[in-house]
Amino acid sequence: MIGKDSWDFVDAQGIETHLAGTTDMAVELPREWHVFGPFTPVDTSLCEAEKLEATAVLRKLGSIPDELVIGGERRKAKSMSLAGDTLDLEALFGGRLEGQQAFAFAQLELSKESELTFGAGTEWWMQWWIDGEAAYDSLKKEGGGLWVPTCRDHVFCRRLKAGTHLLAVWLVSASKGGSLKEQDGWRLKAAIIPQEEAFSMSRFPDNWEFLPDTDEIHPPNKSSNHAVAFNVDRCLTDETIECEFQKDHNAGNFGIILGAQDSDQYYYVQIPWHGQLARARAVWAAISKTDGSG
Repeated sequence: MIGKDSWDFVDAQGIETHLAGTTDMAVELPREWHVFGPFTPVDTSLCEAEKLEATAVLRKLGSIPDELVIGGERRKAKSMSLAGDTLDLEALFGGRLEGQQAFAFAQLELSKESELTFGAGTEWWMQWWIDGEAAYDSLKKEGGGLWVPTCRDHVFCRRLKAGTHLLAVWLVSASKGGSLKEQDGWRLKAAIIPQEEAFSMSRFPDNWEFLPDTDEIHPPNKSSNHAVAFNVDRCLTDETIECEFQKDHNAGNFGIILGAQDSDQYYYVQIPWHGQLARARAVWAAISKTDGSG
């Protein structure tokens, strides 16, 4: 059950997410950051993501170190200012190779307990830690490097008590050769942002994400597989559906299933996107029917 509705899901799960009260917009990310790197590159193929882990290093840190040791390599901290919402790592290191690692630290001061919504984006992978606890992980979201990064690509919320909090971010760089100039860099985009805006723009949920406070449904980001959701209670009723979808590859499909009796018998509205359609000024849609005949 999601809310009062019954849903069936294929290749993903469904979760209901409620917006917390309000983000304390008097709080901003620290301007001063301490960055360590670059460290020896790691394999950036998606199948290797689960093998990468910075847990042991980041959990044992209670403050910003003077130097960081990763795999026997020692690096001293380099001070860097957050320019708007950007840490330009490639400029700091004078270039980059695919899979290079960097660690960025900052101290966040809070005068009172606050509900905060963090937004972040980077050209490939990142892990966020707050006070030695894992806060967010993009390694398994298949989202790094697909878009020009913004501070609203990945979103997570935390309620933090008054006092000083250690922010730590582990970053892994993408390969060079992005189709857009803005993609071909290594930067961290980050900010504390309004919560309603953050959830509305989040592009990389792991599951079907239902937001009753904004009356939105976000599909999972699964670039290699289809994910299907059936609203069992509404399959044979009249319904008005409004949606927005974004295509960033030159192939793929977007569709809505209607009148489903089961997983083999239904109608669907499909908007294909492949071949020369990627260059067209418009797209076309088809209404199709499956009857379970194979």
